[in-house]
Amino acid sequence: MLVYPESKIYILCPGNNRSETAERCHQLASQLIRLNLDTYMIYLPSVEDFNAENPVDAAYQEYNIPYDSGVEDDAKNILIVPEVAATYLYLTKETRRVLWWVDVKAFLRDIAVKAIDQIENILAEPMPRFFSFNRFDSDVEHWTQSEYARQFLKVNGVPDEKIFSVSDHLTQNFIETAKPSDKKNLIAYKKTSDKDFTDVVKDLSENEWWPVEDARPEIVQKLFDRAKIYVDFGELASKEQLMREAALSNCVIITGKRGVAANDIDINIPAEFKFEETVDSAVDVAAKIQDVIKNFEAELDKQQDFRNEILREKNNMFNELQAALEVKPAEKISAGIIYGMSNIGRAIAEILIKQDGEILPQFIVDDTAELSGEEVSHEQNRHYLNLNNHRLQIISGAVAKFLYNEGRIQKFIVPTDAKEYIDIVKRAINPADEDIIVLKLEVSENEQD
Repeated sequence: MLVYPESKIYILCPGNNRSETAERCHQLASQLIRLNLDTYMIYLPSVEDFNAENPVDAAYQEYNIPYDSGVEDDAKNILIVPEVAATYLYLTKETRRVLWWVDVKAFLRDIAVKAIDQIENILAEPMPRFFSFNRFDSDVEHWTQSEYARQFLKVNGVPDEKIFSVSDHLTQNFIETAKPSDKKNLIAYKKTSDKDFTDVVKDLSENEWWPVEDARPEIVQKLFDRAKIYVDFGELASKEQLMREAALSNCVIITGKRGVAANDIDINIPAEFKFEETVDSAVDVAAKIQDVIKNFEAELDKQQDFRNEILREKNNMFNELQAALEVKPAEKISAGIIYGMSNIGRAIAEILIKQDGEILPQFIVDDTAELSGEEVSHEQNRHYLNLNNHRLQIISGAVAKFLYNEGRIQKFIVPTDAKEYIDIVKRAINPADEDIIVLKLEVSENEQD
């Protein structure tokens, strides 16, 4: 899908909501902005206390994604809709449309819920229009988070030229805080409401089992850090976050052969860790669990390729978006100026703006800035320093670290080569040595105040 210089990209996302869908939408928007694309979130009411004035959940404030109240309906613009909100594809007439398939089951479930509601209230309101695999929706482009979703689209007649792979990734925060060092003979598992195959296996096992469903993220992470095995015999309609988190926490994955587990692309673990869900195979699963417990390190090594692939997902997503939208990375290097709102920080910004070189100052890093004055403007809970018709966002060190991990800040400008000062920057943000640029300036002491 071609992107024009004046194109705007809109992403529909549940507002005031903390969920996997919301997380993925913010990841997607962040990577599009990293490509220097004019990207906006459209937040949909998803809770009773939806706040249209501030619809961004606190968990996603660090992404720094601008949002709008509606879509500018123009043929050069693009609307991206997650499959759980497919009925919103019909909000516009001219805007080009993308349906992002993350969880196939969620799409089918959404249709079923709306159909049942319509039957019960048949005279209340017209039936909403659903996406359908027919010629009326043939202009919709499809992005898939998994090989399983791609196969689902192919079965339903979507041509290859309309399908692009666009995955998601685990958060850098989880990757950095996972500490799988104190492993016990514990088995973490995905719990379901009804007695199922997992319960049969549990009855055959003498080990301690702990469910991960409905637990707070920090509790789940601690469980994964201690467990040796993660078992999931669910339907697996997407590359689920929990399984990937368990894998990066050095849990050996044992799963079924349904959904994404049916192929070796989405869950590329050896076949010996995937089982049919039959009474006879339950004994084999229990035996495999005991084998993993006794030979943990050797069994864990067999799934190293899966863990490596998970670590590559963020870069994969960035590359996949370039292919889907026929764009290249931004030519200029996005930079954050460390010295903040002082005269030195402003002087560095003005020099770089005037030079108009490959370094583009976009952020001022300052945890103690006075966010007032004629040069400071405010927009959607973000703050900007306006210099020479150029706007720099004022951010904290914590946000700078987050955006650096997202690839949205590539370099940090440090106005001194004093080792102790650079050490502070490394401890707070942890950039690579090559991503710190030292710029020496002659500024008098009173000019710094």
